[in-house]
Amino acid sequence: MITGMGTNYLEGLPPGTDRANTIPSSQSDDGDELWLKILQEVSNKNNNAVRSSLIILGNERSGKSSLMSRLMGGTRKPMNSVLEYNYLQIHADASASYVYQLGGGANGLLGPTESATLPVWILDGREEMTPMLKFAFPPSIAKCVVILCASLEQPGNVLPTLRRWYRLLDEQIRQHYSADEIFQAQQMQIRFWQEYVEPIESSLHSTATLVDGNNL
Repeated sequence: MITGMGTNYLEGLPPGTDRANTIPSSQSDDGDELWLKILQEVSNKNNNAVRSSLIILGNERSGKSSLMSRLMGGTRKPMNSVLEYNYLQIHADASASYVYQLGGGANGLLGPTESATLPVWILDGREEMTPMLKFAFPPSIAKCVVILCASLEQPGNVLPTLRRWYRLLDEQIRQHYSADEIFQAQQMQIRFWQEYVEPIESSLHSTATLVDGNNL
């Protein structure tokens, strides 16, 4: 990108004009430093986003794939793997219909026009496959969200199934993370829910609704 910006400065100049003769050295150095700083900031934000994970667990035929298809808007292709990888593109839309009041919970990860890629993992429904979760866990357990799925075909099995998968997940977490990391993640969750406020309808959405209503 830096090279491309330098090339643009030479457009429209006589042939053989050297870049060093058209741009003062100090100006060039300042520009390079600015671009390097911008690239570093973007890289840091991308790294923070990538180090999060969404993991979906449950027995076979418990709706894991159907849930993923709905999250992806029906664009997901059926797969058959022990640990399936997908991703969701998260957009920060300042004019969205709903606004979340979460205090400082987001840590400024996304600006109004930015987006992030969230890895999503679906584990096979067999219990012996749970050691594969180590490949889906992010560096920090505080950046991990887990969804437990259960089928309603046999309502009496829903609670025992969820408890079993919770136990299996807890075992893998304690093997993969230290007690201090788990404690810090628990404290972050407590603080998150203490600061949580229900979504409110934005003024922009309210105005649009009123306009549409008047046109009916």
